[in-house]
Amino acid sequence: MVQDELIAFEWEGLDEQIRELKIVEHEIEDELDRILLQCAEIYQSEVQKLIKQDKWHHKTPDKHGKYVRDLIDTGYMRKAITSYVARDLNHRYGVTIFPAEYTKYLNYGTEDEHGNELIQAYKFVEKAKKNVEDEIYDYFEEKIIEVLG
Repeated sequence: MVQDELIAFEWEGLDEQIRELKIVEHEIEDELDRILLQCAEIYQSEVQKLIKQDKWHHKTPDKHGKYVRDLIDTGYMRKAITSYVARDLNHRYGVTIFPAEYTKYLNYGTEDEHGNELIQAYKFVEKAKKNVEDEIYDYFEEKIIEVLG
């Protein structure tokens, strides 16, 4: 019976295999970035669609006498929405940002000091998430399975 013996195997010339594995690792990371970006863009597209569909009910009429108007006027808020992939240490995120500073007021609404609604809360950010959440999870899972295939 062998006791306290160590058997070791040595390999030489593994540098090429290590280089090949690092290339594969980078290819997988790039593909993951593409998948995350597509997920964020699915969400972005849904937000933009909801913004375009929503109507704003004004207390005063516009120059044509209309009280109900499109939520977007110039289109800046909708066009400015951008998606990208962010990295933080070992984490990656598909991110969608809303650069127009007034987006938060239209999404969450505003009130005066007495609690009276000044701007209606349209909640298009939350509605969009709810609308496409399953689609995004399904897409992500499908693409990851393809990558690992």
